[in-house]
Amino acid sequence: TEIESFLDSLLTQQEELLYLLVQDLKGEILYKAIRRGMELEQNQFSKILMSTKNSRPLRVEVASLGVPSLTYLDVIEPILLNGQPELIVHLGVDRNVLENRFSGLRSNLLQRLLIGSAVVVGFLSLALLYVLWLLRRAQLVEAEAQTADRLAYLGTLAGGLAHEIRNPLNAINLNLQMIEEDLPGNGSDATELAVLLKGTKQEIK
Repeated sequence: TEIESFLDSLLTQQEELLYLLVQDLKGEILYKAIRRGMELEQNQFSKILMSTKNSRPLRVEVASLGVPSLTYLDVIEPILLNGQPELIVHLGVDRNVLENRFSGLRSNLLQRLLIGSAVVVGFLSLALLYVLWLLRRAQLVEAEAQTADRLAYLGTLAGGLAHEIRNPLNAINLNLQMIEEDLPGNGSDATELAVLLKGTKQEIK
């Protein structure tokens, strides 16, 4: 049947399964599939079957008859119909295979976690460097703005100072022109004074 084919393929694909066993509630075996090399284990089925006379926990540790160093688990799972158990499935599970598989999964998961952590740390480091660069850039821009403000203030101060100096110089220049106009036209003194006035006006300019 399709169910038996499925169970056979399940036993073939899952290496941790040693056998599959289906029983009814009376303790009679309806179906069994045993991995090659583990045929001797069926001699223990009568001890692990569940019935009204033989109640047992859901998981039982069994010593292998075929492989003396092997102990495996017989795990039962009831099949319910309308909320009531109708059949019981037994799974013979090799703990060593399961532990090796879980160990490999654990190592793989740990490796992925380490890689993921390294990537996250790398991104955080880059983000930190970028933030530090932005802070440094902001400090430089602020320093440049303060320097520009100082230079603008100095320019304003220099312009006001030049204006304050230019006003009395203009007045002096005007007075020199008036004195030059009042000078007599002849005489060595007048010539010498005219030269002196001319030199002073050039200095003022």
